[in-house]
Amino acid sequence: MVALVASGVPLAPVMVFLISSPLMSPSAFIITLGVLGPSFAAAKMASAVIIGLAAGWITHRLWALGYLGRHTLKVSEKSLPSVPSAGKARSHKDIFQAFFKGIYSMTRLIGKYLLAALVLQVLIRRYVPTEWVEGVLGSGRSWSILLASFIGAPLYVNGISAVPVLQGLLKMGMAPGAVLAFLIAGPVMTVPSLIAVMALLKRQAIYVFVSIGLLGAISMGYIYQFITDAF
Repeated sequence: MVALVASGVPLAPVMVFLISSPLMSPSAFIITLGVLGPSFAAAKMASAVIIGLAAGWITHRLWALGYLGRHTLKVSEKSLPSVPSAGKARSHKDIFQAFFKGIYSMTRLIGKYLLAALVLQVLIRRYVPTEWVEGVLGSGRSWSILLASFIGAPLYVNGISAVPVLQGLLKMGMAPGAVLAFLIAGPVMTVPSLIAVMALLKRQAIYVFVSIGLLGAISMGYIYQFITDAF
């Protein structure tokens, strides 16, 4: 985000990037597709596009109305890092070495989180009563999507590990709309992301970011639940 602002990109596209990027991760999409199915993967992708476009439009309008001032960063423009210029071309050997090194690193990272998620899923299904999940986050509860949206941020750890855990909760009776709301609110407003945003943006921009993230998760959760119940 700092690099985009340093390059002169307006706040509206930057807000689109902040909202959409964590939701449209290729690895998270593939894992969502494989674990939760094409319906959830498509809904999450559609949510990323819709909420991202809404974030850009709302930010642009608030900027035009004067709610968001010209200087929305806490750091001064002089302290922003300069955008690095392109270096010399690397050889094919260096490119392939970097490619396979990246594959190895990502495999270790994903495997670690998936293993932790599977263990957590087994523990939840073993020790958390199904009646409790159905009573709090079940399809018949009007507050389940609201609750999933608000607890998504503090409880969300990683997009890779969250999906298998949600699969277990879905089998235990968690409402599909609540699952989608959690999948949206979690990556957008996970605690590390919020801390980074709060360290860089001023108060008005933070309010906009949090409001769009929460309202977007709640709205898409209820829409998805309505479609699921209808069909």
